[in-house]
Amino acid sequence: MQTDLSLNGHLLRSSIHHVNGFLNSKKGDNKFFLNGAEIISLPGEAILKNIDVYCMRSIYPPSDSDVNIHKHKRISLKLQSSSRSFFTGNLRSSIIFTTAKSGWYQTINPNSFQIPSSGILTIELNMGTDIWKSYSAIILLIEYQTSA
Repeated sequence: MQTDLSLNGHLLRSSIHHVNGFLNSKKGDNKFFLNGAEIISLPGEAILKNIDVYCMRSIYPPSDSDVNIHKHKRISLKLQSSSRSFFTGNLRSSIIFTTAKSGWYQTINPNSFQIPSSGILTIELNMGTDIWKSYSAIILLIEYQTSA
């Protein structure tokens, strides 16, 4: 019996896949690392189904005054993509998604947002630096479905 591994799980129609994202406050940047890179390529015309946002707080607060002052914030993300069928170095098209509720765990429902045919995208935190008074890192789990 021989198994055909040529599809490698990425070309299966209407299948669900996940991308992990991480943003660390120590770097001072607002771009998420998605599967280890700031810019990734997904199958063209894939559909974003869900974005889970996990907000982590530092175990060691920078000072005693910050111990009692902790406010959860709603997270706002900017998804940038290339609308061309090939990557030119510019990510011109952008859309902003914001969580409905604040907390350690938040969810964004992108209303079945369809990724452009290029599949090239990046995700940025669309908030000021004061977010790091509440959180030390933000982790994303992005769920997308390949087109039928």
